[in-house]
Amino acid sequence: MLNLRFLVLPILLLNIAYANSQSVTADTLANRLSAQTHNFPQEKIYVMTDREQYFGGDTIWLRAFVTDASNNRPVTVSKYVYLELTNPFDTLVTRVKIIPRSGVYCGYIPLNVQIPDGEYMLTAYTMFLKNVGTDFFFRKNITVSSPYSIQSKIRPDFIWDNDVLKAKVNYIDKQTGKIRNFDRMNYITCEGKTYERTNRGGGIAEFELSGSELSRPYVLVSFGEHYSFLRLPDKLRPLFDVTFYPEGGYLIPGKDCRVAFKAVDTSGSGINITGEVKDANGRSVSRFETLHNGMGVFTIKPFDGEKYTAEVSYGKNNIRRFNLPDPYVNASALNITSDKDSFIVKAIGCVPNNSFIVIQQSGLIEATAPIDSLTPQRFSKSWFKTGVQHVLLLDSRLNTLSERLFFIHGKSRSDIDMVSDKDSYGNREILNMSLKFKGICSPASLAISVTDDKMAPLISTTSIESQLLLQGDLAGQVEQPAFYFDKANKHAEDALDVLMMTQGWRRYDIPSVIRGIYTNVKVPIELSQEIDGIVNGNWSNKPVKGATVSVIAPKVGYTGAATTDDKGIFRLNGFDFPDSTGFVMQAVNREGRKMMNINIIEQTFPQLSFTNILSKQTRETYSDYYEENNKQRIKNDMSLQQIQLEEVTVIGRRQRSTGSIYSSLSSKSFNSKYMRDNHISTLDELVRLIPGVTIRNDNLYYRNALVAMAANGVIEEYPNGMSPFKEMKAKYNIDVVKGVDFIPSYKSAVIFGTHTADGGVLNITTKNGSEIDFIQQSPYLKVIVPLGYQKPVEFYSPRYKTSGKVANGTDLRSTICWLPDIKTSDNGEASFSFYTSDNPNTHYTIRVEGLTEAGEIVLKQCKIEIE
Repeated sequence: MLNLRFLVLPILLLNIAYANSQSVTADTLANRLSAQTHNFPQEKIYVMTDREQYFGGDTIWLRAFVTDASNNRPVTVSKYVYLELTNPFDTLVTRVKIIPRSGVYCGYIPLNVQIPDGEYMLTAYTMFLKNVGTDFFFRKNITVSSPYSIQSKIRPDFIWDNDVLKAKVNYIDKQTGKIRNFDRMNYITCEGKTYERTNRGGGIAEFELSGSELSRPYVLVSFGEHYSFLRLPDKLRPLFDVTFYPEGGYLIPGKDCRVAFKAVDTSGSGINITGEVKDANGRSVSRFETLHNGMGVFTIKPFDGEKYTAEVSYGKNNIRRFNLPDPYVNASALNITSDKDSFIVKAIGCVPNNSFIVIQQSGLIEATAPIDSLTPQRFSKSWFKTGVQHVLLLDSRLNTLSERLFFIHGKSRSDIDMVSDKDSYGNREILNMSLKFKGICSPASLAISVTDDKMAPLISTTSIESQLLLQGDLAGQVEQPAFYFDKANKHAEDALDVLMMTQGWRRYDIPSVIRGIYTNVKVPIELSQEIDGIVNGNWSNKPVKGATVSVIAPKVGYTGAATTDDKGIFRLNGFDFPDSTGFVMQAVNREGRKMMNINIIEQTFPQLSFTNILSKQTRETYSDYYEENNKQRIKNDMSLQQIQLEEVTVIGRRQRSTGSIYSSLSSKSFNSKYMRDNHISTLDELVRLIPGVTIRNDNLYYRNALVAMAANGVIEEYPNGMSPFKEMKAKYNIDVVKGVDFIPSYKSAVIFGTHTADGGVLNITTKNGSEIDFIQQSPYLKVIVPLGYQKPVEFYSPRYKTSGKVANGTDLRSTICWLPDIKTSDNGEASFSFYTSDNPNTHYTIRVEGLTEAGEIVLKQCKIEIE
C-alpha cells in the first residue's frame, strides 16, 4: 500500500440538508474520498530518455519516476517498472523490466543495428497501474533511423484508385540523387504478409494495397538490409470525425453555452478544420475554427426544441455534417471563467435547491460551496495546487448534475540555477556544471542528459511536468502535452482550457465515491517475481492435489518448493532474479511419483496499441539535423562500414541477437550455432578468427592494446600478474558458452564503463538453465525462462586524461553525458562533469528533470557553446 500523506488545503465547510433531513458535511465528503484513496492508492509514471531521436545500434537510456498520484511524491512500492518498445504494426520490439536501486528506476533499451526507419512507441507502466487502465500508462514517440538512411532514401509515391492504394517506391542514392539499382525488394503489410518484387530495369518497385492491408496506415518496405516503415496517405477525401462537448455536459436553452470540439483523422491525430453551426432552417448561428491540435471552442445560444447541425470543412471540398446535442431544458451545467488570480464557477439551467459544488484534485477535496443559478462562486487560484481540478455540481442527494475539468497554473517547479565553469568549450575539454536550488527545498533525485544539438536535436513533446500534472490525470492521449506549459506561447492557456473540456478524468469514479460507493483494487501491487502453474496427472490429465513442485535456477543457485492446491495450482514467489535466468522444475505427487504435466500459467501483459503522438510537422523535419555527422560516425564504426558500399548486394541477413546489446555493438560475434556447426572446442579457436586480435603469453591484444575480459556484460578483474584470458578459459568451459562478442575500444566505452581497456572487450555470454541439453531430455523436468529484471549497465563517456589514446575525430557521441541518479545535498546543491566530444561548432543541451522528496517538480534546461 502506498504511503499517502495528504496535502491539507482550505476547505469551505458547509452543511447540506437532505430532503429527508439527514445532513452531510464537507468533512464527510473528504472522508469518503480519503477512504477511497487509502483503499485504492494510485501511481503516476514518467520516463525521461536521454534523447528522442536514435540511430540503429544506439542505446535508449532511461529513468522512470513513479509517484503517488495524490501528491507526486516518489514511491517505489511497485517492485518493477515495465518498458515496451513497439513499432507501427503494434508489434513488440522489446520489453524490459527494471527494479529500483537505491530508490531509482533506471535502465536501457539497446536498438538493433538493422532496425527499420520509423516512429516507435515507448510505453511504461507498473502492473498496479493496470487497475486504472492503459490510458494512464506513460507513452512517448521515439524516432529511429537506420544507418542505411544516411546513404540512401526510400521515396514512395502513392495514388488512390477507388479503394486500392497503388505504390511506386524508388530507392535513391542521397549523394547523387539517382535511383539505385536493386535486385529485389520486399514489402510487408500490417497483417504480416511478405511480398517480393524484382527490379525489371526501371529502378522502381510497384505494388498495391487494399482491404485489410490498409487497416493500419503503415507498410514496411525493404531494399536489401534497408528497412523503413512508410506512412500511408489518407484518401483524396480523407475520413475525419468531429466530436462536440457542451461545457458542463449540456446545451441549456436560452443561455449562452460554450461548446468545445475535437477533430481527428483516421489515426486519431488532431486536424485543422473550419465550420459553421446552422439551425433547422439553415440559418447560421455560429462559426468556428481549430485553435490547436484539432480542438477549438465556440458559443451558441440554443432554443428549446431546435435542432442544430455543424457543417465542417477539412481541406478542399471535403465537407461533413454533424448533429450537435439537443438542448435539454431540465438540465443544469457548470460554466467556468477565469482571470489572472481567480476563477468563477456558475451553475446555469435548472439548478435544484440546496445544490453545491465540489472541487477535487487527484482524489482529494480542495473546496466545497453552495451554488444556485443566480449566485456564482469566485475562488482564488492561490488556494489550489497546480494541476487538473475536477469540479462537480451536486444536488442535495449527492447526485452529480454536471462536471467540468479546469486547470490551474501555479508554482509547480522548484527553482534551480545551473552554472558552468566557462561560457564555451573546445573539443575533449572537461565541462564542470553546478546546480543550486533557490530557497528552501527538500532533497531531490535528478536525471541529467547532455546531448549534442547537431547529432540529436531536442524536440520535447513531453516532460516530467506535463506528464505528472496533465497527461497523467487525463484519459486518452494528449498530443504534445509540453505545449500547454510553454509560457512563450500566447495560445497555450486558452488551448489548455479547451483540452479540459474535451478530455476525461476517470482515475476514480468520483460521483460514486461521493455517494459512498468505492472502487476496489483488482490487480495487487507486484512485490516480487512469481511463477504459477498447474500440475496434472500423467495419464488422466486431472489436477493433482498435494503435489510438491521443486524448482532450481542453476545459473544463480536458487532452490524453492511449493505445494499444489485442490485445483492442482502452485505458486512460487518471493524471489528476484535477473533476465535470462532459467528455472528447472520437477513435480512429485504424494506417493513420490514424478509428474510429467507441469503447465505454466504465462504472465500476461497489457494489450497496447501504437499511438503516434507527434505532429506531422515534427516528424517531417526530424532527420535533417544529423546526417552529415552520422556519415562520419559510420566511417569510424567497423560494424557499420558495410553501409558505405556503393551498391547494396544482399548475400544473407547478418545474424545478430536483437535482444543483446553486446552483439549489436560488436565487430565480430559468434553464437552457439556457429560454434556447433564449425566444431569449435576452445576459446582460442574463436579469438583467432577476430581481425586484429592476437594471443601473446596467454593474453589477448587488439592493435597492441590489452583486451579486457567480461562475462555476461560484467568485466572480470584479476590481480596484477594474472592472465585474464587464461583465467577466463579455466573458469568457462566452451560447453557452457552461449556466445562470444568482441567489442572494440571505441564502442566498448558505451557499455562497459570505466573499466574499459584500450584494446576493447571480449564478452562471453553463458548458457542459462533452458539451454542445458541434458535437461531437455527428461520428460519429468520443465524448464522456463521468465522475464527477469534487467541487469544494470553503466553509461560511459570518455575521460580523456585517463582513458588512453582515442583517435581524433572518432568521438561523435549524440548523448554526451547521461546521469540517471544525481542526489542533491541537504543545502540543495549538486555538481557533475564530463568531457566534450570531437564535434566542433555546436551546442550542447543540458536537461535536468527530477523530483524532490516533497513531490516538487524539477525541470531545467540550458545550452552550452562548443567552439
